[in-house]
Amino acid sequence: MKREKIKSEHYYRLRDIARLKNPRPKLLEFLGEVEPKKQRTESQNNALHKFYSMLAEELNEKGKDMRVVLKPSWSIWWTTESIKSYIWKPIMKAMTGKESTTELEKNSGEIDKIHEMIMKNLGENFHIEYIPFPHLEEGEKDSKGKIK
Repeated sequence: MKREKIKSEHYYRLRDIARLKNPRPKLLEFLGEVEPKKQRTESQNNALHKFYSMLAEELNEKGKDMRVVLKPSWSIWWTTESIKSYIWKPIMKAMTGKESTTELEKNSGEIDKIHEMIMKNLGENFHIEYIPFPHLEEGEKDSKGKIK
């Protein structure tokens, strides 16, 4: 079982509460002081991957392979995963401090801000036409659960 990372202050507070003879009142008090982050939705996650795919296709069509954008001495075609790893995640980390797309919050506007920054820079530096972010509903998937 993978151990999920939480803030150390929360871990130590929960540990101290667990050591009490009657932890229930303190636990209820603690739970009244915190709330879970609203993680990005499955639909937002699917839209992220659709965008990665769309951007990979556009960069490849324009001849802007990974060598041109990232590593001048190598010719490597873009893929959905390379967009995520080499473009989305570094910009996301720089803008939000978050390491994983699973940390993006549902109604924070983070996804749209990251998308806008990426498209602005690719437009200015590589003349890539603006690709609107796909806002997809849950029903827009194929039989394997992937976005159409």
